[in-house]
Amino acid sequence: MSSKVWDKILFDIKEMEFGGNVGLYLQHEPLLVPSLYDKISAINRQTNARVVVSTNGSLLNDANRSGLIAAKPFRVHININFADKVQYEYMTGLSFESTIANAMKFIEEARGLFSVEINCPVLPGVDTQKLKDIFPGVLVYDEFWANSRGGLLPGISSKNHGSRFYQDTYCTQPTVNFNILHDGSVVVCCNDWAQESRGVFPNVLESSIYDIYNSFAMVDVQADFKNGIYTRFQMCSKCADELGFDVA
Repeated sequence: MSSKVWDKILFDIKEMEFGGNVGLYLQHEPLLVPSLYDKISAINRQTNARVVVSTNGSLLNDANRSGLIAAKPFRVHININFADKVQYEYMTGLSFESTIANAMKFIEEARGLFSVEINCPVLPGVDTQKLKDIFPGVLVYDEFWANSRGGLLPGISSKNHGSRFYQDTYCTQPTVNFNILHDGSVVVCCNDWAQESRGVFPNVLESSIYDIYNSFAMVDVQADFKNGIYTRFQMCSKCADELGFDVA
């Protein structure tokens, strides 16, 4: 993300006096970004918002643990789907021992400073109790199942299981979350990995976050969902079927 895009986002957050969560993790691993800690600190100093960081934990080495703790986010999610070495390394290509060790050190070093949770979107054949045993005393969030990201991940589905995207009888994502990509483009949902909705909404460099959120386009999408219409985007049609929303 360029400084131009970031500065505009920060300006809009301040102008709105936004006091909710700012998640620094959409479609990327945040610990790869050298300016991450400066961004967290800027939000803490200049706004009323709270920073949430979501990481796979593989890069929580000594330097990154120190930098992240010093920046003081509101909450950190460490995404670990497997407590089994073979399963974990097959699915991620990362070192199981290294990730677990990094996560344990980070949890201990951050204790009492801010909230750290293990996020585990459940997959078939995964023993989430084993993950809880690895991290005693830490919230291992395993209430919801992993989803197919609008049909992009074959073989993965939350159908007939709980999903964090099912918060009402229709999809509320257009108004629950506001998703900004690295170039300032806005997408309708964090499940839009293929960026199918990119270009439908104004770029944050062209309009304020407040105006885009309240624009006809965003409100119209939400109204469609409330009326059971999910045909605007292919991902939404597939996601509505997976989650069991009422479809017109």
